[in-house]
Amino acid sequence: MKKVFVPKELFKLDRRKLLASAKIAVPAIRLFEELPRNPVITLKQVVELLDTTKPAEGKAIGALVKVGILQEITGGKRNRLFRYSKYIGLLE
Repeated sequence: MKKVFVPKELFKLDRRKLLASAKIAVPAIRLFEELPRNPVITLKQVVELLDTTKPAEGKAIGALVKVGILQEITGGKRNRLFRYSKYIGLLE
């Protein structure tokens, strides 16, 4: 029988994955903590949400993409949209 994950369990697993990655920055951790309330987000929203610079937030998003937590869903280079797909999938 498959184990059914509730969002809280997924969040714990993904937090461990993020913290285990090399050179994780504080903005990436702060962004991750905001994802349950903002599972679909743009770089501009991240800058406003965390009140930091675009380069810092770009690195935070990049760290979450690298470990497979966020996925870029627009396919472009500008006005990109990122999604916490596993979390959203549990809510659908």
